[in-house]
Amino acid sequence: KLIETQRQQMAAQGQPINDQMINAMKTKVLDYLINLELFKQEAVKRGIEIPETEVDQAFKEEVARMGGPAQLQQALTQRGWTEVELKDRVRQYLIIRKIHDDVTADMPSATEEEARAYFEQNQAQFNVQESVHAYHILIKVDQNAPEDKVKEAEKKINEILIEARKTGADFQELARKYSEGPSGPKGGDLGTVTKGRMVPAFEEAAFALEPGKISGVIKTQFGFHIIKVTERIGAGARKFEDVKDNLIQMLTSKTKEEQFTTFIAQLKAGANITYPNPLPQASPPGPGGGYRGGGGQQMPPGHPPPGGGQKKPTPGAGDNPQGGDNPHAGTPGGSSPKKAPEPK
Repeated sequence: KLIETQRQQMAAQGQPINDQMINAMKTKVLDYLINLELFKQEAVKRGIEIPETEVDQAFKEEVARMGGPAQLQQALTQRGWTEVELKDRVRQYLIIRKIHDDVTADMPSATEEEARAYFEQNQAQFNVQESVHAYHILIKVDQNAPEDKVKEAEKKINEILIEARKTGADFQELARKYSEGPSGPKGGDLGTVTKGRMVPAFEEAAFALEPGKISGVIKTQFGFHIIKVTERIGAGARKFEDVKDNLIQMLTSKTKEEQFTTFIAQLKAGANITYPNPLPQASPPGPGGGYRGGGGQQMPPGHPPPGGGQKKPTPGAGDNPQGGDNPHAGTPGGSSPKKAPEPK
């Protein structure tokens, strides 16, 4: 089922599929299933059990992060999953996270000296572009929508704008109430965004705003937006003191991830694993077998990190342009700022 789901996703995106790619999928899925079984056995050995209340809470956080029940159902349909299967994946993730925490518990944090050395050796990484912290309210309109639907949406966004400009209005609460994108439950928070990462109309409006100010109605291919900027960050080189704490956390997580990858390799080396014959011909994955989660812990590919963490493996659209909410152009990580995918 995992392979068929991936194959259908690639076909839907117009990606070519050949035997080599199918074999690569089989190899990754096989490694995923082996690692998953090893983690289950290790959890029993360590006496790790996940209370159902913890699973339920993590599941609720994941649903909220994906934008709510409607976005959840859309994402599950796209992936061919059920809610039960997603909850089981959340449970698996929590087990892996607890094993990860056990394995890396005694590892010391990176030192300030190590962080400073990294900073001095990687100065280019700390040259920041001008950016803004932006929030928005989105009323979706399909690019091919009939004129009456466009006018209806425009009327709605203008009514929201009047409400947003009233004295004492809470923009984030209005976003939670009205915004039709996945960032709505988060108060419309798009985070800190830099130039070149948004479609032109949105970017121009966002970077023209002073902190605390609200834009007029902005039309993009995603629909109608109202934007609020809460902070502007100028371009320039960041100082070590500004990034020290984040660097220490990053270096500590990196070391823990390396330790956990070694632990997974040791589990596999000590296990009696019988592979199918013939084994699919493809480049084998590394020791982690695709297990890599937010905060250093590793996890099966396609696993949702409850309550946040990295976005790419999740089944939901999150706050990306393919989900029809974020006006950032291209996919996360950046692509052409002039071409944004149509919302799904």
